[in-house]
Amino acid sequence: MAPPPSLSTALTHLEGDELFYMHDLAISPNARGLGIGQRLIDTALNYARQDGYEEVALVAVQDAPAYWLRQGFAPSPTSKCLREYGPGAQFMKRWLGTAEPA
Repeated sequence: MAPPPSLSTALTHLEGDELFYMHDLAISPNARGLGIGQRLIDTALNYARQDGYEEVALVAVQDAPAYWLRQGFAPSPTSKCLREYGPGAQFMKRWLGTAEPA
């Protein structure tokens, strides 16, 4: 499995297609509380499912791990050092397939 992409690096090609990565989901403070974030997440997850992905991954930063836990993501091991993402960064995944992975 390919590790998460490095921060601040333009992606010129994909290393693999076994995971759908979500990155930089942000909502304007003026739009918070309107359900826009949930609609963005739902849209991304539906797109991943329709495109045949069985897992979605992300790196949760700052105080976001608890938020992503509520969205069905779980901490997952990665070979990549996440120091560049800041203190407390966690690699997390969510299973989208019909059967749990072995």
